[in-house]
Amino acid sequence: GVEVEEEHSDWEEEHGHEDELEEDHSAEWKFRLAELEAESSILEAETGLREAEAQLMQAVKALELFVEGVAPDKLREAELDVERSRVGLDEQRATLAQLESDYSRYGNDELAKQTADIVLNRHRARVRFEEVELQLAERALERMREVELPMERAGLEAALESAEAAVDGAH
Repeated sequence: GVEVEEEHSDWEEEHGHEDELEEDHSAEWKFRLAELEAESSILEAETGLREAEAQLMQAVKALELFVEGVAPDKLREAELDVERSRVGLDEQRATLAQLESDYSRYGNDELAKQTADIVLNRHRARVRFEEVELQLAERALERMREVELPMERAGLEAALESAEAAVDGAH
């Protein structure tokens, strides 16, 4: 009976250590896994921060470009449309006045009167078109100045604030 107990305790000694080794390896692997997960989280956070910072820089640049270039150019273009319309209207009015003066000299010749009516009516219509084009250009300028550009700027400012918040959140 003593030999059996001795054999049994030898077996326990051999296999008991294996269990302890397995537990050590398991704890080591769990620790290593936790380390890797922490490193991965740090890398993800750093990547998120870099992306947020890049978006912030992009938003800053977009707003800067808008304020320094896009908005003034759009506004100047709309002002130029108004100026062109004014010049066109002035030219059409001057042409009409000149034609009215010229045709008034023809007197009672019926054919000359008919020709004058056709030409003068055509030029009066052109003056009316130019008046409407001027009104439209002035309204477009006002809309650009009062609505469109402020809305575009507000959108860019909101994008900037959102990008700033994303950077703050990524820290």
